[in-house]
Amino acid sequence: MSVIMSKCGAWILLGGVSVAAAWGGEPWTLVSVDGARQRMSLDGLSFPGQGPVPEGGRPGPMNWSDVDTIELGASAAETTSQGTWEVRTRGGGVLACEVTGGGVKSLEIRSFGLGELTIPIGVIAEIRRRGDTSLIEAADSDEDVVGLVGGDVLRGAVSQFSRQSISVFDGDNDRDVSWDSVQRVSLAATGAKSAGGLRALVRLVDGAVFAMREFRVKESRIVFDDAEARTVDGKGLSVPIERVRCIEVLGGRRSWLSALAPAKYELIPYMDMRWPYRMDRCVTGGPLGLGGRAYDRGIGLHSACRIAWKLDGQYERFRGLVGIDDSAGPLADADVRVFVDGRAAAGWEHIRHAAAPVEVDVSVTGAKELVIEVGFGAGGDTQDRVNLVNAALIAKPASPRGEPN
Repeated sequence: MSVIMSKCGAWILLGGVSVAAAWGGEPWTLVSVDGARQRMSLDGLSFPGQGPVPEGGRPGPMNWSDVDTIELGASAAETTSQGTWEVRTRGGGVLACEVTGGGVKSLEIRSFGLGELTIPIGVIAEIRRRGDTSLIEAADSDEDVVGLVGGDVLRGAVSQFSRQSISVFDGDNDRDVSWDSVQRVSLAATGAKSAGGLRALVRLVDGAVFAMREFRVKESRIVFDDAEARTVDGKGLSVPIERVRCIEVLGGRRSWLSALAPAKYELIPYMDMRWPYRMDRCVTGGPLGLGGRAYDRGIGLHSACRIAWKLDGQYERFRGLVGIDDSAGPLADADVRVFVDGRAAAGWEHIRHAAAPVEVDVSVTGAKELVIEVGFGAGGDTQDRVNLVNAALIAKPASPRGEPN
């Protein structure tokens, strides 16, 4: 049985997997939550369950809790998704599409890479026009919110989807609203299932993201056994391996900071300008970018602010990269500090546009609170679009049975 040694000495068990060299299929890189990297193949992989089995090897379990991502090592070519709409699911799925129909229980869409699909209404969090970077108003626990192109807002319960319109019940009547008039939709989480336990996000090269609890690799394809979207004929989905950019594991030792609700956010405005924080987006609403690279995970902030999270002693390290977003200009200049239980743990002054991202790696063992502070630099708040990307809290490795943690 082969293993990966992580930076902190933890072993990731890859049942029967030879990772010294790729064998059969496309070579990939497995990245542990502690930063260790190993080449591997996806042939025979299943989630959650055993890893790939090389010729002459034995099946065995993979410790998915210690896996961060599996990334394509070579030939994935980025392509551009198409469609008027972007559907986001509660599990983290993202699909660019055209709306083709639906009903009281589901939305039907056409994905240009995957064909005709149906998505249960209970798993949909947002539907918005592609390119819309405005803040979508969060739906209350029992109320849906429909933002219209002209800026008006409808509240109530989305009762039905069709190809031409969306129906909203306002408490007295159903109101049919043409999709041409809709800018964005936020659906209430009433009855939504909690997304606990191990799960995976499969990111495709065209930007599509599928959330699921089970998948497997068969005949050079990834088979989505329980993805949130299905084909309209009820069959499961599968895609060729070469269309996959990376596989991200959720629910293990690594928790994305952007997936955790802050305990407190305090804005210190410069003049009258007010900036909210953004999760997995730049503060302006665009994609997170540092040094010419786009990032899927992170937090967009602006000077000056303080944002805090309760840790409750669950984690041992806080890691990430900090810098000025690529969309900012040459006047950007901001200070960033990290506080752990009120103690200054790290800090950087005069972070500027186009400078290399700064690595953040701070011990939070036993800590109760993490605070990120962004301060004004030399130019006040001018262009201070601060990104904290790949920001993650790493939990302690599971202790061997019978030993204290």
